[in-house]
Amino acid sequence: MTLIWFFTGSILGATFVFLYFKKKIDTVEEFTTRVIETKMAKAQTTLKTRLDELQSSEMRLKHETQTLKNAQKTIQDAQRKIDIREKELSSLIQEAQEKRLKQEKTLEQIASLSRQEAQNLLFQKEKEQTEKKVFKWREKHLQEVHEEVDRQAKDILLTAINRLQSSQVQEVSTTIVTLSHPDEKAKIIGRDGRNLRAFEQASGTTLLVDEAPLQAHISCFDPVRRHIAAIVLHSLLESGKINPETIQETFAAIEKDEKKQFLRLGQEAAQKSNVENLHPEILILLGKLKTRSSHTQNVLQHSIEVSHLCGLFAAELQLNEPLARRIGLLHDIGKVLPAEEGHSHAIVGARFAKEHGESEKVANGIACHHAECAPQSMEGALTSLADTISATRPGARKIDHTKQLERYEALEAAVKALRGVKSAFVFSQGRELRVYIDPEELDDREAEAVVAQCVDLLEKQSNLSFKIKISIIREKSIVIFS
Repeated sequence: MTLIWFFTGSILGATFVFLYFKKKIDTVEEFTTRVIETKMAKAQTTLKTRLDELQSSEMRLKHETQTLKNAQKTIQDAQRKIDIREKELSSLIQEAQEKRLKQEKTLEQIASLSRQEAQNLLFQKEKEQTEKKVFKWREKHLQEVHEEVDRQAKDILLTAINRLQSSQVQEVSTTIVTLSHPDEKAKIIGRDGRNLRAFEQASGTTLLVDEAPLQAHISCFDPVRRHIAAIVLHSLLESGKINPETIQETFAAIEKDEKKQFLRLGQEAAQKSNVENLHPEILILLGKLKTRSSHTQNVLQHSIEVSHLCGLFAAELQLNEPLARRIGLLHDIGKVLPAEEGHSHAIVGARFAKEHGESEKVANGIACHHAECAPQSMEGALTSLADTISATRPGARKIDHTKQLERYEALEAAVKALRGVKSAFVFSQGRELRVYIDPEELDDREAEAVVAQCVDLLEKQSNLSFKIKISIIREKSIVIFS
């Protein structure tokens, strides 16, 4: 019985499940059918809309195609018209060319010139007219430029020269030593003039103490002798001890320290010119310029002045002022160097400066200040201008005595070469020859024979137009301290 109920329940449950799922399936099919119908309706609507749009686009395309055909036809008509115009224009050009050729032939027959000759003639005429216009324009503007350059150059020169104050002291053959008291004259002369004679014999100069109050004049054509004599005289006056022995000792000491004296003078010149870092040998050469004169103008003072002028010019022109000052100060150092055959003092000085540490620009500036080579810098070119201005200042220079001084030096050297001559000096502008004899080598009779030898030497100078006094001095002094 239980089994029957089990099968009956199973059948009923299965029937219930079947009916339930069948209902669900019917519901899904109905829903699916509705969805498909809705989609189909929408698709039909969309398809219809697209068909309508396609028909509209097709109509527009047909319209545009017709418009394009009309445009093409218009272009073709225009092209035909252009072709016709081109043919007409070509015909007109050909006709014009034929007429021009006929006219050219007619003109050639009338002018008796070919076409090329006429072109050349026309070109030449135009060229000449253009050249005249260019030349006039060039001359006009060059004149304006030259006037402006001249004006600026004058302004620069006047500005530089007005800013430079320089005194010109003429030192031909005399150096003046100022005395502090009239009694110093008596000390310089000494008893019976012995101090004066000792000073002149040691220095090779003439010492004049009677011409002006509180002044002693050292006269000699050799500037080195005058310079050393002036230093010795100052030293003697400061010490207050003046006698033949101290004179000899002082001269010996000063000549020994001559290099230091020139170094000090060179340092003072460099300081005045605001030039730094010079080699000691160059400073010594600068100091030696103090003993040289050019046409009566002291060369050291001239070099300092040229340095100042170069610096002022460089400042006005906005150039390298220290370089310009340096070149200006050193431009004449070759004047105290040994002469070299075939080379001027400018070339020798430039070589010496370069060998002692100066730059190529400085060496070139020194070498080119007499136009013996081309300047490599504007500062170097300024040196020649400043040198000329300094030399041509009113009162800067007088007559050239260089050749006369050379004759004096040659005469002194020739007399010194004679046997027994210890020293020989020319005084009074060549009118007196003073010869000092070595008393240990010659006696009085032999000393008199030296006079004849001196006369022979003087007669060889045929250009002498005045008499010369010859003084032979043989003096032996014995000093004993007891």
